[in-house]
Parts: sequence; C-alpha cells; structure tokens
Amino acid sequence: MQNTKQKSGTKQKLTIAAIFGAMGPGLLAALSGNDAGGIATYSSAGASYGYGTLWMLPVMALLLIVVQETAARCGCVTGKGLASLIRERFGVRKSVLAMAALLIANTAVTISEFAGIASGLALFGVPASISVPLVALLVWMRATGIWFFLASWVTLITILWETVLMKRISRSGLPSLFFKPPEGLVNTLAEHL
Repeated sequence: MQNTKQKSGTKQKLTIAAIFGAMGPGLLAALSGNDAGGIATYSSAGASYGYGTLWMLPVMALLLIVVQETAARCGCVTGKGLASLIRERFGVRKSVLAMAALLIANTAVTISEFAGIASGLALFGVPASISVPLVALLVWMRATGIWFFLASWVTLITILWETVLMKRISRSGLPSLFFKPPEGLVNTLAEHL
C-alpha cells in the first residue's frame, strides 16, 4: 500500500502565473513571427488562397513545437548554442554553412522589417528615403547604448534648465508651472551659474 500522505512543505499549487511563466518563451517565439513581412505574406496568401490552406496550420504548429522543444532541450542540457553543437557533431564546414544560412535569413528578415517601416510611414506621407535611415539610426542608437547616453544627457540638461528657470521665476514672484526641484539644489545651481 502506497503512502498517500505528503509532507506539508512539498505540495505546490499550480497557478495561472506559473503556467504563463512556463509558456513565456514559447509565446515569445510564436509572437515574434508577426512582423511586417509576415503580415504582408499572410494578407497576400489569404487574398490568393482564402481558407484553402488552413489545414496546414495544425501541422506547422506541431512542427514548431517540436523544433522549439528540441532547441530548448539541447541548450539546457549542453549549455551550448547552435553553432557549437553543429561544429562538434558535423565539423567546422557545416557549421559555417549553417551560420551563413542564418545570416542570410536574418538579413532578409531585417530588410523586410525596414520595408514594412517604409510602407507604414508612407501612409503618413513620410518618404522612404527619410523614414528608413531615421529608423535605422534610432535602432542603432538603441542597440549600442548611445540612446541611454543621449537620454541621460537630455534629462540632465532639462533638469538644469528647469532648475535655473525655477530660481529665476521664484525670484520674480511669478507662479511656478514646472517641476519643483529641491531648494538646496536650486540655490547651489543658481549660485554657480
């Protein structure tokens, strides 16, 4: 006869938050396919074929689940990435070939993203010759960390400007419409400026 009694501290309750926490990486991978190129492809295929190819969705979902689960298990068990695993099993040449295919695919996806940005901003009258370089610059700034550097300087300059302006407004007796910084900071900055 089995002992059905559990220790008081070992029983865990399965909550909705725990389920969504476990599903998080899979949901992220599934939602990442809904980009500008994907939506254009979905619209085009839907207009051409209607519901005729709808039967493929369960098959593709099953294949996506298998690939995602296999990749996650390989990463968890070995602690290595795809390139390292391919190199160990199949050699350097096939690893370079797989990474070149990955680079080509990622480049094509990036181009489709910028095409989507250009077509989306064209709806508002912004030409592609302006929107694509501007967004590319913003993405580059965000990716390299320059964005945070510039944002911190803009924030600092704004605070300094408002502080000096606040001191001048308080000296003139006008009512303040701005953020009120600490009085010690106002006096210190006003004395030095």
